[in-house]
Amino acid sequence: MVTPVVDYTLTHAETDPDRLVLMGYGLGGRLTARAAAHDHRLAALVLDDGLYDYYDTYTRMMPPFLREWIEACPRTR
Repeated sequence: MVTPVVDYTLTHAETDPDRLVLMGYGLGGRLTARAAAHDHRLAALVLDDGLYDYYDTYTRMMPPFLREWIEACPRTR
């Protein structure tokens, strides 16, 4: 829940209530949108899930023989 954070931020005089931005990275990039759906005081969101290529991220960690086996399967990619 982001509401308490927004409430606290708005207590500061230097905060412009019309220009609040919420940023999430990694899993936070996915959860930020969900949190923002419940607090309409945010002017913008930055959602960064941290992954450019989901397939490459996981297959890169696999042993070479397993990656070759997956890539040989006609249903992948």
